[in-house]
Amino acid sequence: MRNFLLSLYRRTSIRTKAIVVFCIVSLCPILLVGYAGYRSYEDTMKDKFLSYACTNSSYISSHVGEVFKSMVNFSNSILYDDVIQDAYNESSHTSESDISGYLIKRKLDGYLQSLLLARPELDMVAFRFTGKESGLYVSSRRIKKNSSRLIPMDEMYDAARKDPQMKCYLDAKDGIVNDIYFHRMVCNRNNMQEMGLLVFRLNLQHFRLNRYISSPTE
Repeated sequence: MRNFLLSLYRRTSIRTKAIVVFCIVSLCPILLVGYAGYRSYEDTMKDKFLSYACTNSSYISSHVGEVFKSMVNFSNSILYDDVIQDAYNESSHTSESDISGYLIKRKLDGYLQSLLLARPELDMVAFRFTGKESGLYVSSRRIKKNSSRLIPMDEMYDAARKDPQMKCYLDAKDGIVNDIYFHRMVCNRNNMQEMGLLVFRLNLQHFRLNRYISSPTE
């Protein structure tokens, strides 16, 4: 290989050698500047992304924290309302299939609807009685059948049984938060036994959080 290179060097004309040297001398600074520019761009983009992520995290945390405090106060004000308390007492003596069960659902459905209309920062209010597999859902979004499979009621219910106070639940998939829920257990005001789970879902568009949560790289 060495002999071949020496032979090729000897056979190459001075003009060709000069052109090769000129190209090397010309390209080296360009390559060095290009590499340095790429590294500088990479570092700048990394810094911007980290800054963007920190800003978004702070923005989301501050808003969710403010809403959480507001929802605690709101839930405290409705926790022992007659509608839920009476609905629970009546439902324990009736069947869901008879007319009384239907009227109870209608009454509770209207109550949940009034709660939703009173809080523009929410897009869903739900309630599920203890011992029931399904619950009532009122939402500004379109809710499909078998909503209990779409809304993580079981996970929130298990957490509420351990601690009945207001909790925040993040419904996430592949590292992306799709929905933010607030939930708490509702207890009987006479004996403090659990009656069911009250759930609120945050309206991300109301706070413009959807562009920070669902699409963090846009």
